[in-house]
Amino acid sequence: MVIKMKYKQKSIILITLIVNCVLLADLKNYALDLNDPFISTLEDRTEFSINSFDNEFDENYWMEEISENSDPNLSNVTYSIINDPVFEGSGSMQLDYSVHNIESWGGYAKIFHMHPDVENGGVYDWSDYNTISLTYYNASSTDVPGVIEFRFNLSDYAEIDDPGYNGLGEYYYSFHQILDSEPGWNTIDIPLSRNDSWDGSGFNLTGWAGDAGNGVLETHAIGGFHFEFAYLGGGEGNSDGGTIIFDDLGLKNVDGGTDTTPPDAPGNLFVINDNYFNVIMWDDVPNEEGEIYRIFASENPDGEDAEVVAVVGENVSSTIHRLYSPLEDQNISFYYAIECVDSWGNVSDLNLLESSFTNLARGIPVLSSSMIPNNPVADGDLTEWITSGIQPFEVGSSYNSWGTPRVTWGTVDGDEDLFGTIYMAIDENNLYVAAHIQDDNYVGFIGDGNWWEHDAFELFLGLYDQQGERHWQFERGDEPDYQFLFFQDYAVETQNGFQVDSGSEHYTFAVDGSSYVIEAIYPLDQIAGGNDLIYQFANGDKIPIEPTIHDNDGNGREGTLACSPLNFDNAWQTPYVWSSTFVYPTEINTSVSIHSSEEYVIHGDTVLVGIHIDDIPYPLSSISISFDGFVDKMNIVDILLDDESLMGAHDWAMEYNADTPSGALITASAGAQDIEQSGRLFSIKFAVHDTMPSQIIDVNPFNFIGNEDLTTYEATSGGVNVLWLPEAGFVSDVTSGMYPLTVNFSDTSIQGTYPIVDVQWDFGNGEFGEGESVSTSYERPGFYNVTLSVIDEFGLTDTMHIENYVSVDTLYGDVDFSSNIDLMDAFTILENTVELVEFDSLTLSIADLTVNGSISNLDASFIMQYLYGYLDSIPHNPGNEYDGSGEIVLEDQNADPGMMIYIPVQLENANNIYGFRGIISFDPTILSIDTLSTSDNYLGAANLMAPGEIMVSVAGALPFSDSSSVFTIGLYVNENFSDETSLSITNFSWNENDMVDTAATMTIGFGLSVDESMIPLSFQVYQNYPNPFNPSTNISYDLPENSFVSISIFDMMGRTIKEHLFEKVSAGRHSINWNGLDDNGSSVSAGVYFYSVRTKNNFETKKMILLK
Repeated sequence: MVIKMKYKQKSIILITLIVNCVLLADLKNYALDLNDPFISTLEDRTEFSINSFDNEFDENYWMEEISENSDPNLSNVTYSIINDPVFEGSGSMQLDYSVHNIESWGGYAKIFHMHPDVENGGVYDWSDYNTISLTYYNASSTDVPGVIEFRFNLSDYAEIDDPGYNGLGEYYYSFHQILDSEPGWNTIDIPLSRNDSWDGSGFNLTGWAGDAGNGVLETHAIGGFHFEFAYLGGGEGNSDGGTIIFDDLGLKNVDGGTDTTPPDAPGNLFVINDNYFNVIMWDDVPNEEGEIYRIFASENPDGEDAEVVAVVGENVSSTIHRLYSPLEDQNISFYYAIECVDSWGNVSDLNLLESSFTNLARGIPVLSSSMIPNNPVADGDLTEWITSGIQPFEVGSSYNSWGTPRVTWGTVDGDEDLFGTIYMAIDENNLYVAAHIQDDNYVGFIGDGNWWEHDAFELFLGLYDQQGERHWQFERGDEPDYQFLFFQDYAVETQNGFQVDSGSEHYTFAVDGSSYVIEAIYPLDQIAGGNDLIYQFANGDKIPIEPTIHDNDGNGREGTLACSPLNFDNAWQTPYVWSSTFVYPTEINTSVSIHSSEEYVIHGDTVLVGIHIDDIPYPLSSISISFDGFVDKMNIVDILLDDESLMGAHDWAMEYNADTPSGALITASAGAQDIEQSGRLFSIKFAVHDTMPSQIIDVNPFNFIGNEDLTTYEATSGGVNVLWLPEAGFVSDVTSGMYPLTVNFSDTSIQGTYPIVDVQWDFGNGEFGEGESVSTSYERPGFYNVTLSVIDEFGLTDTMHIENYVSVDTLYGDVDFSSNIDLMDAFTILENTVELVEFDSLTLSIADLTVNGSISNLDASFIMQYLYGYLDSIPHNPGNEYDGSGEIVLEDQNADPGMMIYIPVQLENANNIYGFRGIISFDPTILSIDTLSTSDNYLGAANLMAPGEIMVSVAGALPFSDSSSVFTIGLYVNENFSDETSLSITNFSWNENDMVDTAATMTIGFGLSVDESMIPLSFQVYQNYPNPFNPSTNISYDLPENSFVSISIFDMMGRTIKEHLFEKVSAGRHSINWNGLDDNGSSVSAGVYFYSVRTKNNFETKKMILLK
């Protein structure tokens, strides 16, 4: 079936000739201006009347037409002859119009008149006049201003050869925004000439409707004229209308209509390079209205074969020239020129730039003249095209092959929704089109409704070498423009009507899930038909093209994909907005590329250099290459054909000679499997001379021969970069001393090839530093390793590590590392012996003053002896000098419930005892420990190991005397006491002697009354316990009689810290606890404090030490 495609009558508001520049005409901003030369004064009269509208005329004079799908109730024109108002004569014609906005592009309604004898070749001859005139009175405006436009259109029949033809002919538009003007008579004068303007100052051959002609408005053969009312844009289904009155339609000659003075040439032409396009800018010619500008580009300075880059209207002072080249990006140079054409067609001189402008052109796919599959069949299987090597055109919403993705109508929701991949080729006989269209919901055209509102692929193509100005309308003959439509059942070329059915040898259409496939083979002579020259291509031809894909996801027309930035869904109207491509062989004859990889190596080390090949024109079975540039700098160690190299993977073998007189390396290799792809051929392992300074050593390929005949190549060397590492180094002001030892370090590192950018220190004491000058403090004795790491700006590193670089002296006995020895150290040792504190290995070695490998109370005694001058130095190995012996004696006591008792721990037969350690055991349900106090010049530490079990350790500077008290135990007798209990000391040892195997146990019996003999005979203040202490200590004292008691605590400066007042205290032994807080409740600092106990007749002060 052959069909005749009817053009869609679209109302196009604008044709955009440039991107982001001023539009040709803004039809929405017209205003009636009586000073406009195309609107006459009321005194003007026509010289020849076409229609005065004075009399009733034949009903057949006018015909009515509305756009497809319009509701006749909403879209119509009714006309009548009236006698008021009238411009001249006895009558005028009133038009009541309404337009339905129903099509996607808007809608129209019109009345038109054709020559009565048009079917027999009858036409009107208006060639004696240069202007057509129409007087109007806008009686009633539209509801929405600017929404409806009046168009006066002409049908040019000069090129119509068919005597029975009665169509639109070559159809010209003149646009006028007059339907919103105030009531009153005005006259429109329209020059009878084509100038493709949009302001009513002539006639525009838009190409929207009608048939092809010669592009010239020939007024001697006017077939008819049209009064059209067009709704501008939309498709929402709205309608609007109004009333206008016309009078005195006629012809005349307007003075100046034959102006022959050319305008000035546009000035200040200049070009700005941008990414894949040039921006051309100029100054608008002054004192011109309705002019247009033609911008030319040519690769030749004389302008030969110049193309028209753009044609733009007045007040547009820039355009874009997009740059394209076949298949690959390449630099192209253009010379630019511009001319002005005034509203009467007079042309200015060219403003030609003398210098060319070079910019990078985008490589785009081509209409391939090679790599066509052998004997292709239109079967819908695109495998032969995919593997052909032909680069496909890609059309998507975010990317296309021209870099100008274009959604010309509606929306497209990404590539899954709609995307096209199109292969195209040509030979002497056929045009080949193979396309895969990704469409997530195929709703194809099967003959109902408008095809463009369904899923469909549309291809616009000009089969000619495009030179000069692009076509404004579809043309036939030597430069034919075609529109190919691909449907499920058939494909058709609309201009000459050539159609092929799906399933035939020429065409297959197949739907596959979320996509459909098209494969077509068009004979070039069938495309040309009887109207066009059969295309005989030449490589390099530049041809117009515009692939277009329509989408319908089940709810009507959804979106349209195209390619050109000029395409505003009007490619079907004018080829001017199409993109372009080239007829070109797919393979590009470029040289094979051989290059060695860029590598980095430390001097004296080895390096692998990869030898790579690219742009292989055909399979290679043998290769020979030579290399130089490295002689006297690197030695060849080996050549590797590993499995990941092309030669290794294809089982090639190589022979080479590295002992040539020049030092160059010569290789020759071949294999049973051809190499076809780019990649690394093999690698050369070099050893860099150890003394080689920092530099780049070239490995230059030369004398490349492939298959014994491929000798055209490009060779480059990546270069071996020889590097020197940085050399780390440092010094310090001191390396040894007593702690705390502050050491200042300085970086003395030497840079290698690159500057040092990072310096990191590890001082060995748990601290780290950064920078060229740093310091740290060593707080404990020992030997410390120091490490310096440096990094240069390339990332190369070096490290200096020195073992035992810092030596910090040991002060034996200083277990708290305060850098001096005091009683606190002795007390800390005693705390260790009762398991209150744990020593690390360093502290153990410092505390072991008897040098026997263990810690005891004798080590604490040695500190006290040293401090009091009884030992000259520590440590001291005593041998048997400090063997001690003796017995512990505990005397029984009686006690009442709720009272304090004090039990002195006494020695008998004491011999050489400097310290004692043992475990005190008692019944914790009856007795509670309150105090543990030592005699003067002795220190003690105790640890509650478990309820009723206390480990005690005591030491002194002098040995205990016989029958002396080692320490005193203060106990509180609980209220539940009713019988008797006992207290024992077991597991005791003297000095560093072994523990007594058979522990002595002493029992303390309790009576039910207090023995008067237990009341102290004298006033006595005991050493606080524990001492030193943290956080609290007990202060005990004896009263021989009832008395007032005041206990004060003060610091080294004599300031009172805490005071306890007791109005009356009974005779006996008593104790208070101080928790280290002052009278304000604040914690006091560590240090030496004094406490004094004052009664009416007595006063005594003792020293104590608070630790933190």
